[in-house]
Amino acid sequence: MRVFLGNSPWNTKPGYYGVRAGSRWPHFEACSERYMPFPFYLAYAAAILEQAGFEVLLVDGIAERISTGQFIDRIEAFNPDLVVYEVSSASFITDMDTAARVHAKLGRRPTVF
Repeated sequence: MRVFLGNSPWNTKPGYYGVRAGSRWPHFEACSERYMPFPFYLAYAAAILEQAGFEVLLVDGIAERISTGQFIDRIEAFNPDLVVYEVSSASFITDMDTAARVHAKLGRRPTVF
């Protein structure tokens, strides 16, 4: 089974990037800032899944500063059976929009959580 783990882009505020994975609370940072927390829970999940024999791709779209379209293209190129990505209450609308775009682009596959 192929599993995609991701920290999807959250850049709805011009000049700022959203921080959620690895942070104590979701918030925005100015693009000029160097603060970028490590997505510990996604990394832990990737390690456990790999040890169990799953093929895993983890993409931190915020740290890579890629667009949502590029994030979705990475999902499509990996062709996963399951997509799991970081969400938060503060980024919920953006997160659900990303999930809808993944479903629209990939059709019935994959299952998205």
